[in-house]
Amino acid sequence: MSGNAPAALESETSAEVRSLQEDGQAKGQFVGYIDESNRFFVTGWVADRSDWSRSLRVDVLVNGVPVGYCEANLPREGLKSLDPNATGRYVYRYYYANPLSMFEANHVTVRVSSTKAYLIETKGVIPAVSLDRSDVAQRPLGPVLLSTCGRTGSTAVMSEMARHPHIIVAGKRPFEIELGCYYAYALRTLCAATDTERSLRADRITATENRFHIGFNPYFDHALAPTVFKNPLKLSEFLYERVPSHLAKAFRNIILDFYQEVAADKGISYPIYFAEKSLPERDSRLGIRYLFPNVREVVLVRDF
Repeated sequence: MSGNAPAALESETSAEVRSLQEDGQAKGQFVGYIDESNRFFVTGWVADRSDWSRSLRVDVLVNGVPVGYCEANLPREGLKSLDPNATGRYVYRYYYANPLSMFEANHVTVRVSSTKAYLIETKGVIPAVSLDRSDVAQRPLGPVLLSTCGRTGSTAVMSEMARHPHIIVAGKRPFEIELGCYYAYALRTLCAATDTERSLRADRITATENRFHIGFNPYFDHALAPTVFKNPLKLSEFLYERVPSHLAKAFRNIILDFYQEVAADKGISYPIYFAEKSLPERDSRLGIRYLFPNVREVVLVRDF
């Protein structure tokens, strides 16, 4: 739940932000953290040690300026262990009316309303996007796709591949990071023709309900093609040839760069493959094959 910024709140600089432990007046009364902070929302939890039955309100500040508030009353099972009287309903989740700019650095802080008690930060400033730095580290050549319908021993197979000195596996058991599947479906969506009935309309791109999904491109409209091109078939050629090719190249580089970073972090000097699981679904498997023509696929079956 979110609301408008209280008028009584005053702007504060980042230098004035303090953790709860460092706040003299509120020391010991409140306990809480910012668990996740990104350009779309901030979430965490906070509780009042003097009254565990109470749900607090928190103020959200961006670069020291109050932008809104919300109630910290959402449940989380693990928080019941804080105290015998704890209800566990101490979670807040605040969505910005407009996502924070990706081209500016933003410092998000959260405090207990009507106090100077700031919640403990774990990540700090959300950085602005920047141009890619040059990197000569070796990238993997392509994926090993482990196609499975589940309960076929896929986690055990992934564990064995993770032990290989030249194969990159991201994350820990049960190894559910599937970038290939994500970008395969992104490719399917972004190459689709306009559908104003079930997907995005050109006049609703900036609407609130579209903050978290983009949908089909409303400008790839075959009905409008004659008003754009002298030869209306040009849109089809563009949509089914050039667009998929450009997107595939971009998505392929993103995936390879990700696993290059994972390899460097793991100390793998010469990565040859990266490995991911996949359900045996048409669009994900064919999409990954389109992105990586050199894919190696292992199919696990329980019984035929």
